[in-house]
Amino acid sequence: MIAGAALSLLVPFGMAAPQGEQEAAKGQQAVAPGPEVIWEFDAGEYQFSEVIAGFGKVFALDRKGKIHALDGAEGDLLWSTEGKLSLSYSFGQAIAQMPGLTAVVVSSDVGLLALDPKTGGEIWRTENPLGFAGPACAEKTIVAASADGNIYGFDPATGKVLWTHDCMADAPEDPPGFDGKRARFEGKPARPHGATTDGKLVFVSIFDQCRTIAVDAITGKRVWSYRTQGWLSGPPSFGPGHVFIGSQDQYLHAVDKTTGELQWKVKTKSRVPRGGTLAGDTLYFGACDALLYAVDVATGDIRWKFETEHDEGRGAPIYSSPVVFGSKVYLAAMRGKVYCVDAKSGELRWKTEPVPASEINSELATDGERFFLTTRKEIDGAGESTVIALPK
Repeated sequence: MIAGAALSLLVPFGMAAPQGEQEAAKGQQAVAPGPEVIWEFDAGEYQFSEVIAGFGKVFALDRKGKIHALDGAEGDLLWSTEGKLSLSYSFGQAIAQMPGLTAVVVSSDVGLLALDPKTGGEIWRTENPLGFAGPACAEKTIVAASADGNIYGFDPATGKVLWTHDCMADAPEDPPGFDGKRARFEGKPARPHGATTDGKLVFVSIFDQCRTIAVDAITGKRVWSYRTQGWLSGPPSFGPGHVFIGSQDQYLHAVDKTTGELQWKVKTKSRVPRGGTLAGDTLYFGACDALLYAVDVATGDIRWKFETEHDEGRGAPIYSSPVVFGSKVYLAAMRGKVYCVDAKSGELRWKTEPVPASEINSELATDGERFFLTTRKEIDGAGESTVIALPK
């Protein structure tokens, strides 16, 4: 699966973190009960896999071939796309509010399309038989990578291709234990993830090549390339001076945003699916060792770790990036719980299981007032595929 684009939320909270590494409490202390679900949308046989928020709405990607627009406050269905989109291995969404386009941009197995956020009507469509991973909306271009091994820049007004960037000509050798052929879908030259952007530069992680590439959003020219020693399970994130790359080599890598040179890296006990979220001088990220990490962005020193709940001997992946508001860090763990911890100390404030016996399979999206996420059934068939809203 090619994941959709991940958005880096930069929210300074103005609090100095404690010095040195701390082990946060693991949930034994008395904590306040988690918030009640505001609304839940599950009226039908859906297979939700991603949600984004914008224009007062929530846009839920349904792997069965639809985009559903829901009212952000009430959860009412406003529209669903007509026809069926192919969303088997390449998909993602982005909000476009830029010169020439106000839309929801959707990638699929066979192309990229822009939808009117009011009606769901198609504004334009650009086809590609090998599809596009999650798009990113820069200042003047839309950028998405394809399984054909190229990164593309598009005109926001028309969807016309403005430039392409070849990622195959200088593809690096595979690191030991991470065979690129085994990582790719059959018949596909590459397996890119969703793009992220600061408006001027675009960052794309390529799963099978174990590397992240930075290109200029206007020209498509290469700025730098950085290879890790493991597959890249998701998109990178960024801050004013760094790009943060999670890898299956069990490290979180921080590289210079301008040069791509390694600044520091943090060792974990398992793969790191995302680049995390920067808030002030602290980077927060989750790993598949069940831990949420808080790291000094200047040095890479671990300030604290928080352990999410998991059964002994069972995996405890954290596939989503945290969201930070003020003095609180919010985290959705795949095993079905949402956590709120103190940004300074890592102490648990509350936890909740919004949909019992279900896995959380999306990033936490927010409109500033509410959180939105999707769930899916457990491997044994228990649980539900839903979209839910939680209060902040």
